[in-house]
Amino acid sequence: MSELTEEQLKTLEARLLKMREDVTARVTAVGEQGRPVDLGTPIGRLARMDAMQVQQMARAQRRRDETLLQMVNAALSRFRHGTYGECLRCEEDIGFERLEISPESALCRACRQSTES
Repeated sequence: MSELTEEQLKTLEARLLKMREDVTARVTAVGEQGRPVDLGTPIGRLARMDAMQVQQMARAQRRRDETLLQMVNAALSRFRHGTYGECLRCEEDIGFERLEISPESALCRACRQSTES
């Protein structure tokens, strides 16, 4: 496991568990908005277009939340396996500062920047 203290690990694990709870709730709530627009509903053309736009935005948000949920679950799995806080690519410590900002991070700053380039 990384160079994180027990207190830091407890803090980060609690944040990840809270994130999982919050994101799961959002995925469930957004699911209702992402249902197809009923073309038989007697509403005006602009209202139908607005409804379709809301539907597309809800689907996009749901995809983002589902991706985040996968990342959070993967981070919690790394906790269980004793590898949380280690970069998946170079195996160096990710560092508390980065994990504090983004506890689901799987890559250190250097590896993350190299994947974005």
